[in-house]
Amino acid sequence: MKSREATVAAFYLSNAEQYLQQDGLWGTFCQNVATLPLDVSSTFIRSQGGGGGGGRGGGFVNFLGAMAQETRNCR
Repeated sequence: MKSREATVAAFYLSNAEQYLQQDGLWGTFCQNVATLPLDVSSTFIRSQGGGGGGGRGGGFVNFLGAMAQETRNCR
């Protein structure tokens, strides 16, 4: 991406973040993400259970997060 001067627009984490954190791997993952070409519009897309309803999506709720801001302290 860097060689093409591209910027990461979005990174879909799904619910993998919870497993990275529970296994103590979030810090390493965060450091790796911090090396990507990010800007203020780069966005994490997260899913979390508990959204209710049993229909399509299985009761997951999506949340957005600012990648550059959240990874600033991981470097």
